[in-house]
Amino acid sequence: MELENGENRRTNQRFDIERTLRAVANGEFRLGRVAELSATSAAIHLDKELDEGTEITLDIEDLGTFSGYVSGPPRDGLVPVKFNLDEKEEDHLIAEIMRIYNKVELDKTNP
Repeated sequence: MELENGENRRTNQRFDIERTLRAVANGEFRLGRVAELSATSAAIHLDKELDEGTEITLDIEDLGTFSGYVSGPPRDGLVPVKFNLDEKEEDHLIAEIMRIYNKVELDKTNP
């Protein structure tokens, strides 16, 4: 998405990586799936919509547990989540994303 001054709002590349997740928000446990993932955010499917600003903890299959907040209204059935990560945690997450993404790409080319 571009801002009025022409800057791109997304600074981190998003990857289409499907993973199951368990979430806790407002003291309630939910199940869902990750659809897109970056070093700083995710777009997720949940069994119930959440309000913008809601604190959420995601336990993502094969990746770990991440805390964050709902960063906007749902779009196309996806809830946007911004992670609360420091630089070292972001670096670790992007390394894991690349490991998973590259394995998926290799699997597609080597049937």
